[in-house]
Amino acid sequence: MTQIFNQKWSQERRRKLRNRPTKAERLLWFYLKGKQVLGVTFRRQYNIGGYIVDFYVPTLRLVVEVDGAYHDLPEVRQYDHDRTAYFTGLGLRVIRFANEAVFADIDNVLNRLRQELVFRMTPPLLKRGIKGASEPRRGDLPG
Repeated sequence: MTQIFNQKWSQERRRKLRNRPTKAERLLWFYLKGKQVLGVTFRRQYNIGGYIVDFYVPTLRLVVEVDGAYHDLPEVRQYDHDRTAYFTGLGLRVIRFANEAVFADIDNVLNRLRQELVFRMTPPLLKRGIKGASEPRRGDLPG
């Protein structure tokens, strides 16, 4: 199988991106590094296929992108759409945050991330709501 994660060709480019993050990426990284959010390890400037993503959680297959105004241009929107389709095809989940959201309401961004992380960590049976897979109801408890 061909390796698609952190390929050698992207190593120098990833290093440059890590050393020169955008202000929004720098701010978000301040809160994500060192397993500060639910004990989850985030990777910065991670290579997946022909793309480099802003943040990635390998254990949960979650891509986090921080987008500036540049991403509002029609041709960039199409590129982002194609990129997201590629990631989705690999079974990855992609969440995007606008730079403005990171600056204006970092708490909301972090809460949204926590929600996504908890959902990704939840066993599949609980997600589907299959009977017997959820927490016991009050009437089910002894005493």
